[in-house]
Amino acid sequence: MKIDIGHENSTCIQLHGHDLGSGTPVLLVHGWPVRSSVWDKLVPPLLAAGRRVVTFDRRGFGRSGRPSTGHDLDTLADDLSRVMAKLALQDCVLVGHGLGCSEVLRLLGTYGSERVRRLVLVSPLPPVPTAAQALHDALVDDRPAALEAFLARALGREAAPLTAAGDRALWIDALDASPLAQLACVQAWAGADLRDDLARIAVPGVVVHGSEDRIAPPASAAVPLCEALAGGVLHTVPGGPHALPWTHAPQVLQALLAASG
Repeated sequence: MKIDIGHENSTCIQLHGHDLGSGTPVLLVHGWPVRSSVWDKLVPPLLAAGRRVVTFDRRGFGRSGRPSTGHDLDTLADDLSRVMAKLALQDCVLVGHGLGCSEVLRLLGTYGSERVRRLVLVSPLPPVPTAAQALHDALVDDRPAALEAFLARALGREAAPLTAAGDRALWIDALDASPLAQLACVQAWAGADLRDDLARIAVPGVVVHGSEDRIAPPASAAVPLCEALAGGVLHTVPGGPHALPWTHAPQVLQALLAASG
């Protein structure tokens, strides 16, 4: 799947992804600093359960185009809107992880929810501006080391290096992203104030959050978001870290199947 989202000088900017299966569409929006491969453990069982599964790499990540601009939350939400329109998604279960949750909320706050049946937020970031200067500075100073340290926290692996093959693969995917995009996305999430967006959202929401999330602790992210969403339901994964789609895929799958059933 390739979707044109604009040009920079002579270069066409495209989003790359996959549109697989049939049935209720489930659109998966990945987090930071990785690409859509973070959903790899969930795609096969969703397809087997009779769902249409759509994944894509946001601009600057994975196989998608790498423009120097457009990494702000408004533009990322516009990109997401273009994906939904191009694929004619209707009655969709819209799923975000981490930064992807912020994109999803900005999309619904800006464009409405007529295409969306249900909203699922996995390990969302706080809905108000947060401090991220230390992460920004670490990326500028030594990006490989900063990404490894961030992923170790996100995966709940701080006590040991990322030696598992799967964990190292996520780090390699993160290294492959555009440095410009990664830095700009940190600024986008740090500066995001989603309270006005939340006030406009009427679609039912489910929040899935790990009790040991060190990136976005539940008290600062999942709890206020769940309280702000209409009929919001919070599912806590005991012992779960931030990277739930990778570390606790069965629990996330359960929530997605319930939301799309």
